[in-house]
Amino acid sequence: MAINFSSAPSVSTNSVYPGLVQQASSGVRINQAADDAAGAAIVQGLSSQVNGQSVAMRNIGDGQSLLQTRGGMVSQFTEQVQRMRELAVQANNGINSPDERNLINREFETLRDGINEQIAGAEFNGRKLFSADPLSLQTGANPSDTTVVSGTNLTDTLAALDFGSLQLGGDGDLSAVLDRLDDSLAALTDTQVQDGAASNRLDQQANQLVQSRIDNSTARSGIQDTDIAELASQLAQDDVQNRAQLLLQGQANANSSNVLRLLNA
Repeated sequence: MAINFSSAPSVSTNSVYPGLVQQASSGVRINQAADDAAGAAIVQGLSSQVNGQSVAMRNIGDGQSLLQTRGGMVSQFTEQVQRMRELAVQANNGINSPDERNLINREFETLRDGINEQIAGAEFNGRKLFSADPLSLQTGANPSDTTVVSGTNLTDTLAALDFGSLQLGGDGDLSAVLDRLDDSLAALTDTQVQDGAASNRLDQQANQLVQSRIDNSTARSGIQDTDIAELASQLAQDDVQNRAQLLLQGQANANSSNVLRLLNA
């Protein structure tokens, strides 16, 4: 009589265990698309947002640096024009001799020419600071997330006020010069207000980006990262199952040996 022991239980290889070990070692639940196809697609989309927002924050920082540089120069110009106005008031006094007025005019023209030269030569990373061309910044992760910073063409603005030809020489009344200087100060103030509003807008966008990036990172982590508590439970359960299978296999082998001994007795 032939006896077939093939029906004895055998230990089955648990295909889940290697995946659990990989999750534990990497700290990531989705190591390949097969682990969770839908989750992998969502994680990729969130990663694009997070990475894009990080770069956009640096772009905003670059825009703020340009505005701060331009704002600092405009503040200097304002102080210099204020000094020019003081000199004009001083010169517009009949008690001054022609020589004294010419000396005052020398400082006045030096300040005037210096302002014009600084405006013409001012650059930021190769870009003219006082150009009419607007500056477009990518301030978000998506194609439509752009912010335009208006240009400031101080050269043409001051030229329209005849700023470059102002002088205190001669013995005439300087009321017209004072009017032009007041108009120049108003133009500089307008530039500061414009740049200040643009800077505030970029600040708000930066704050929104920070919060949005935190939210997207949290969402990505919830989908992608390994739940350590759940993983530990799965590993413990898998270990118990493996031990039970080994015990059953051992019993099956022992029973087979006993039967063979009885048959051979």
